[in-house]
Amino acid sequence: MNSPIVSIVLPTFNRMGTLNEAINCVLYQSYKDFELIVSDDGSTDGTDSLVQRIDDSRVHYIRSETHRGANSARNAGIRASKGDFVAFQDSDDKWHLNKLKLQMDALQAAGADGNVCFCGMIRNMKSKTVYIPKKKRKIKDGLLDLEMELLKGNFIGTPTLVVKKRLLYEIGMFDETLQKLQDWDLVIRLSKHSKFLFINEPLVTADVYNSGITATAPSCTYIEKILCKYERDFNRNPTALFIQYINLSLSHIRSRAYATAGRYLTRSLFLILRNPFLLFR
Repeated sequence: MNSPIVSIVLPTFNRMGTLNEAINCVLYQSYKDFELIVSDDGSTDGTDSLVQRIDDSRVHYIRSETHRGANSARNAGIRASKGDFVAFQDSDDKWHLNKLKLQMDALQAAGADGNVCFCGMIRNMKSKTVYIPKKKRKIKDGLLDLEMELLKGNFIGTPTLVVKKRLLYEIGMFDETLQKLQDWDLVIRLSKHSKFLFINEPLVTADVYNSGITATAPSCTYIEKILCKYERDFNRNPTALFIQYINLSLSHIRSRAYATAGRYLTRSLFLILRNPFLLFR
């Protein structure tokens, strides 16, 4: 039996209520040459029984006996994959019918430059719906060098990505020490090795819930980790550094850590004094 072209990795942890729909919107894709790896991060809600009842040879189930986090589950899925490309689905997101076909057509048409592709995404948060990337980011269709732009903040959700597997191994896959902003960290590293193809259509719908690690972990802690990890890159891009200092100031204000917020605000003011035109870049 030939290996599939695409391996789709779906990490899950106690999400039986949404998992079946997430799986079905992958299985009903118009593009058919794929395998779906459901990577169970130690669920205790009967996820194993749900997946094993699915009568489709393209679905494979792997399980960790302990709960180690989404990054670990994604990496386990990548290691188990057989395809040349890896795509990512989340257990509470929805792919549109032609999502994978449009991305694979774009990657194949790009030839040697076809390493990474992402698409637009609709994000539903309570009563608010937004399109990512937002218009103010001015991200255009086609093949893009995003290394400097991504330092200003992330606009690429993991479920929108299709990546050549070889490249994922080269950059070290997902950072398992990060409980939040792991998607931003991944695309920063990918951008150092490849240009990105962008399809400016909302091919993924994500519903954001106020539960789980990503909802409860303080953003400021992980922004600080990203700044430390890519210190040289941010020092070469004062506009991006200024944006992150402002983000950190606001995060610490929301946490009522006013002294720390003041320190980051002071740093942002010093950046403007040293680079008066950075706000116009």
